[in-house]
Parts: sequence; C-alpha cells; structure tokens
Amino acid sequence: MNRIEKLMYRSLDARLTEEESKTLKRALQESPQLQSRLDEITALREAAKSDGHEFSPWFDAKVMHTIKELQQNGIKAFPFQAYRTATIVGFAAIAAMLVIALIFNGSLSINSITGLDSINSENLTAFLAFDF
Repeated sequence: MNRIEKLMYRSLDARLTEEESKTLKRALQESPQLQSRLDEITALREAAKSDGHEFSPWFDAKVMHTIKELQQNGIKAFPFQAYRTATIVGFAAIAAMLVIALIFNGSLSINSITGLDSINSENLTAFLAFDF
C-alpha cells in the first residue's frame, strides 16, 4: 500500500495535517481510480453503519429457549456426554494402571500404585541418582 492510499484510509478515521490534506486532495484530482476507490470505501462504511440488520421472528425467544435446554440437559453431564470417547479411554487407562499395579505388587495400596513401596532408605540415593 503506497503513501497516498495510507493517507486516504487515515483520512476516514482521523484528521490529517494541512500538508497531508493537500497531498491527498491533489492525488484524488489527478487519479480518477483513487477517487472511485475512496467513494467505494465510503459507501461500504456507510452500509456497515446502517441498522438494516433483521433477525427472524421470535429470535430472542428461540435463543433463550435453547439456553434453558442446555442448562437443564447438557451442563449436568457435560464431561461424559460431550467427551464420551475421551472419558471412556481415561477410565480404561486408570483401570489398566490399577491392574498392572495389582499384578506386579500384589496389592492396591497407595505405595504400590505410585511405586513407592520399592523405595527404602537403603536404595534411596541410587533411586534419586539413576531412576528419577
């Protein structure tokens, strides 16, 4: 984008200095393409400002009804309904970890699940140095 186009866009939102204003005015007089571009941009800005947006009948009532339905049905069981596959995979992974801990250690105590039962004061330094 060249300097004149930047001035043109800036003139739509802010005041230009006298020198910038003269430069832009001269460029608009010399270039009909630039003048048509400015007219087009001005028309688009005015169209965007208009309040001609219309929604379907009862739009607000439909939106509020949908929100109430989501609150009644969806929020209570959100993790299990929305992410059903991830929830099932997570539960399966937890069950597999418990089964593996039970097989290797013979119990489901917190120490056996976390692997802390294999650490004692005699091998703590070796564990921290090599296994941690």
